[in-house]
Amino acid sequence: MPKITFPTTGASHEVEAGSDLLDFLQSNDSPISLGCTSGACGTCTAVVECEEGAVQALTTDEIELLEHTTDEANARLCCQLKVHGDISISPLQ
Repeated sequence: MPKITFPTTGASHEVEAGSDLLDFLQSNDSPISLGCTSGACGTCTAVVECEEGAVQALTTDEIELLEHTTDEANARLCCQLKVHGDISISPLQ
């Protein structure tokens, strides 16, 4: 089972492969802020470290929004991700 780790809190959780990260974040005490939950506001932008394939590739819409919200490497919209492998998530500073 994939593991979601939050380095800022030290918390780590296992989830089913293919789980929506948004569902997990809404159901747990997450350090990631959530806004619209549809990928339009950028509130849930965070640094996601993982191996290739652990989450889906960036979409054109996600790239466009991230270009307006951050220049941080490995930034992703947490509300849009499905978890297929181990990931580490850190809120933007």
